[in-house]
Amino acid sequence: MIQHCANFGFENDDVLNINSIFSNIENYTELQPIFQQISTEVHKSIGNCRCLFINSGQLIGSTCSHNRDNTPIFELVDPLDLSSILELGQCTSDNNNNATNGKVSLKFQTEQLWLNYPLYNKNQLVNVFTYSISNEIDIICLCSIEQSTLIHTLCELLEILEDLESEEQLKEKVEKIEELVQRTNKLLLEFKINGQQKNVEYHSFVFISSPLRTEKLLRSLWRRLLNEIERFSNPQHEPSSSVFPSAGVSRRESIRTRLNRWGSSFSVSSNYSGSTGLFSKIKSPSSFTGSMRVRGDFPVQICALITQFQRQVRSVLNELCVYSQNAAKIEKFERFMDAVRRSIDKTKTWKMQMIMANVMNNAVLGEPLKPVALGLDMLAYKFERLDGPLNLQYIPAKYKEVFSYIKNTEKFEEISVIRLKDGELFLQITGVKPKKPDQNGILKLMPPIKVPPKKQLEELSASELPIKISVLFSSSMHLKLAMKQTDKLTRILNLKMKVVYKLFK
Repeated sequence: MIQHCANFGFENDDVLNINSIFSNIENYTELQPIFQQISTEVHKSIGNCRCLFINSGQLIGSTCSHNRDNTPIFELVDPLDLSSILELGQCTSDNNNNATNGKVSLKFQTEQLWLNYPLYNKNQLVNVFTYSISNEIDIICLCSIEQSTLIHTLCELLEILEDLESEEQLKEKVEKIEELVQRTNKLLLEFKINGQQKNVEYHSFVFISSPLRTEKLLRSLWRRLLNEIERFSNPQHEPSSSVFPSAGVSRRESIRTRLNRWGSSFSVSSNYSGSTGLFSKIKSPSSFTGSMRVRGDFPVQICALITQFQRQVRSVLNELCVYSQNAAKIEKFERFMDAVRRSIDKTKTWKMQMIMANVMNNAVLGEPLKPVALGLDMLAYKFERLDGPLNLQYIPAKYKEVFSYIKNTEKFEEISVIRLKDGELFLQITGVKPKKPDQNGILKLMPPIKVPPKKQLEELSASELPIKISVLFSSSMHLKLAMKQTDKLTRILNLKMKVVYKLFK
């Protein structure tokens, strides 16, 4: 499980701060060809992947083997999930770390995480491989899990079953459930345990050790549930005796008897019934423990059959996730590490060390971001993109509390002007907010990476760009001049962002 470490590189609002990258853009740009070569070699060994390169918790580069439109990582992955991934570059275990010059560096680690992809409106379980390629740089590789299609199909099926509360919902979802069950059964019949895993807890698997039997079990449970649904939906059929208990038998006793009968007839217990920690994205995982709950206007027999079906589906899913974890650790991760080692020769190692030494020697990271270096007169500022979790900021320590206090207490309009108690002028402008993806995961807005031509961009004010900028001026600053300086700062930093985006394919 992931430990919670400090959000290195992240603000409390989970916006990626790129001050260090901005101040060392030339050095980090020199690393990109090396990063791309590593990613290409990894792709040859384990297939499609995305490689993130980390320095002291700061994301300094990203490459992808299959990203044709060069969409940056922070536009694909939810910022909270990206924060969790970056924490892997700082969190260590007792067995997997080494210390060099006071820096604790993770040598290697494997995880599986649920990631949210807002751009495509979906969640996906992925392998996360972490490996230190030098004392300064760690690589985090995101790649597909073993049996990915089958696992995600079962997750979708569980979510639909959990949401069923009424006959109307059931009628709407029957065809979808039927489709998912058929897809699951087809994938189960195609499933084969890899040779290297046959001796790894293979004897403990109940469901995936016999895919044919599991396929028959799920098909039988679904057919029985369908028959009960049809009888419930058709008023011409005689009411089931399970709805009206026999005379002399209490309703509670009748229900208990039927539940025991269904359980003993169709239940197969898995040795992996406990949580594997992989279901955080599934709605209400506690509801899959097997206990029956009342569902709207359904009779008890349908509720019981749905619960029984869920229990078996979840057991299959648990085993597949354990199998996937074993496959990642035993096979895929080894191939990943071998590929990284092959791709880094002495020349690349020496070049990375020299570049990172230049970065370390750049002691005054905030110098290029000082207002005076940009020809401006503000005291502090914070610049954010609304279409990606990036920010640039120059906030001296004595003004941090001001920005934090105003953020937590004020409700801002598109343009907000605040005079502080000591007379300082605080100005915030919120530009055009990007639209969220529609149901098909398609953004109804031009990609933010496409910066307009320079002349056109210079004509745009801060309120016309997908940005938010907060600026603090001295008490002597006139509001009209403050607005002009804020617009100028916005245009300067927005153009700089275009260069930074190129580091994160």
